Amino acid sequence: MGFNERIEKSNKTLELFINYCKKNNISYAFSGYEKLKQSKEFREKIKKLDSITAKRIRYFPDLIIANKKAWLIEIKNSKYIEKDAYLTYIDLMRIGYNVAIIDICENQLLFISIDKLELDKILDNIRIPHNKIWAYPRKLPENEYNKWIKTHNGSGTDFGVINFLESDPKILINNIKKDLKES
Repeated sequence: MGFNERIEKSNKTLELFINYCKKNNISYAFSGYEKLKQSKEFREKIKKLDSITAKRIRYFPDLIIANKKAWLIEIKNSKYIEKDAYLTYIDLMRIGYNVAIIDICENQLLFISIDKLELDKILDNIRIPHNKIWAYPRKLPENEYNKWIKTHNGSGTDFGVINFLESDPKILINNIKKDLKES
């Protein structure tokens, strides 16, 4: 899936989720890095910083939703998750935040709480250096890395593969809907 296709899928998923929130009287606000009003200068500086704080700002979830319980929501557009994004969500969960990702499959919204998210093992035949869970494209030799970036339309950051079947989104969708409506 190319970059434009990922953006299109993300926008479709976001639109479906916003409509779901409106239909169910769930309040929402945009919160992610891409949605923050910021100067070009700020965006360039925060992208170049390698601190934990800068990374957590860049990977903060896309939405905050609230009914009687609040959730931080990340809208996904592929089965891949950047390692820094995942670590941000885990850190938020560890200090008490409710964090979930939302993806779309056959026009159905899939809700997966971060604590239920399963990652696939990366197969040994992948040409990218990896440790079975995380792939490290930037560890490729420079010419292979540049070729990989062009053919995969990715950012080149460390990533893992979400296992939607093991995460069992069909069970979680009911739990999260219940939490959103009743808590």
